[in-house]
Amino acid sequence: MTLDLRFQTLTDVLDFDSKASAPVRGVTFIDDDGTESVVPYLLVKEEAAARAGALQRRGVARGELVMLLLPTTPDFLYVYFGLLLGGAVPVPLALPSGLGSGEDFTRRTARLATYLGARRLVTTVRMRDTLVASVGGAALEGLDTILAHELRQEARAGGTAFQVVAVGPGDPALVQCTSGSTGQPKGAVLTHGNLVSNVYQIGWSLKVTPEDVSVCWLPLYHDMGLIGCLLFSLYWGLDAVFMSPYRFMKNPATWLRAVADHRGSISPAPNFAYAYTAERARDRHLEGLDLSCWRSALCGAEPISARVLAAFTRRFRPYGLPESACQPCYGLAEATLAVSFHESGRPYRTDRISRSALVGRAVAEVVPRDEPDALEVVNLGRPMPETRVRVVGEEGAPLPEGGVGGIQVSGPTVMRGYHALPELTREVLRDGWLDTGDLGYLRDGELRVTGRSKDIIVIRGRKFLPTDFEWAVEDLDGVRKGNVVAFGHWDPSGAGEGLYLVCETDLPEGPAREGLGREVRRRVAEVTGVTPAVVALVGRNTICRTSSGKLQRGLTRRRFLERTS
Repeated sequence: MTLDLRFQTLTDVLDFDSKASAPVRGVTFIDDDGTESVVPYLLVKEEAAARAGALQRRGVARGELVMLLLPTTPDFLYVYFGLLLGGAVPVPLALPSGLGSGEDFTRRTARLATYLGARRLVTTVRMRDTLVASVGGAALEGLDTILAHELRQEARAGGTAFQVVAVGPGDPALVQCTSGSTGQPKGAVLTHGNLVSNVYQIGWSLKVTPEDVSVCWLPLYHDMGLIGCLLFSLYWGLDAVFMSPYRFMKNPATWLRAVADHRGSISPAPNFAYAYTAERARDRHLEGLDLSCWRSALCGAEPISARVLAAFTRRFRPYGLPESACQPCYGLAEATLAVSFHESGRPYRTDRISRSALVGRAVAEVVPRDEPDALEVVNLGRPMPETRVRVVGEEGAPLPEGGVGGIQVSGPTVMRGYHALPELTREVLRDGWLDTGDLGYLRDGELRVTGRSKDIIVIRGRKFLPTDFEWAVEDLDGVRKGNVVAFGHWDPSGAGEGLYLVCETDLPEGPAREGLGREVRRRVAEVTGVTPAVVALVGRNTICRTSSGKLQRGLTRRRFLERTS
């Protein structure tokens, strides 16, 4: 089908919604303590225009990349759209997650500033002080640091009228710094056309109606939060609810409560959030909860575990969660956000395929459910309208259905390229096709993902996916679900690559933890036929993750080996 876009740019969307939407349409913010505030879309346009004037007065020019280091508050909306109204290009940066040191965060910010060639950073006093404190302010050298509250004060003082800058579908509207789950972060340049096309596709795939409400705990610097909730809701004229990420992590039941209280029908999250919520939400926090409104619990951004979706559905079915709510999807930053969705309103489906056929012959061979060799793979649905997906072999030729190979994507949402990285852009963009770096297969025109090409572990000539080992042990008592990393490491004795498993646990040092280590080793050997060379049980928040919560296997591997060498 052809995309029937109502708007060509995000500034068109903002202008339309500020004029046409009822005043009640807008964004509700839920703070750390549960305090709520509502920002109508009309106010977003007014405040963004004032910020645009203030930024222009400071010399921010059309096409300039401006870094944003802001929490999920109204100021993020005003500054983001203020930059767009002035023709500048926002670059949202991840805030410290609490999972790494302040020095790591500061150095990453400095590296990004150098790579992007950015001269300006809009942030808060707290974030500026964090950057200064970590490495003596080195990260801010050469940067014009603009404080969000100063822009707010200038806007309120008046005299900040801005000069309208005309932009088109081909102009950049966002540089999305990819998470770095498999390497150094890169900046995907997304145009206005990329963004409006993708949010239209999402709404079409979800069969969105004016009564829908989106609810999100993901921060606005996260692509699911910014594109999948904010821009999506703005385009379709829906009410959106953003709750504090800290509030969710402290008590995941608050996410469910926000969905129920605001009658949220659409709410996305990565796989780990569904596991975390099913495990950590306490019955005493769920009294009176009614989740019957939640029709699209979108799950993406990382490998999806069928066991996690089943556990989440089973846990919250008594509170009205529909059987068809969990909706797996696939996407990546280089394709704006979403590539494929499982069909809305139908329970998700899975394949049972032979693990040995997958890693040995690169074929998705269906096997009986009780087959010991079976690997359960989640169906991620059909590509979005006007988006094409193909799977290719090592020589680049398309494979037939059921053949496992590299996933490639083509369509109106594929990025223009990586900022200032022409060689890397040519590597991943060839003849209109984006090489995603993911492995998978198609069946009946629907996509399944089996892993990433860089994550393959080879032991005694056999190829394995990290998830083969990680998912084998994540349901053991004592192992923190979703907090297991498997990687291969060459045995110095020359015996070949050995399997290393790093598992987070809350068990203290002593007999219980030692017993868990033996159980992990036994379970992995039983399920996969491979006995781990090393099982490391570590405390929580030891495993490295990206800002969006994805496992950083490479970084976890490097840090673990550095500590043990």
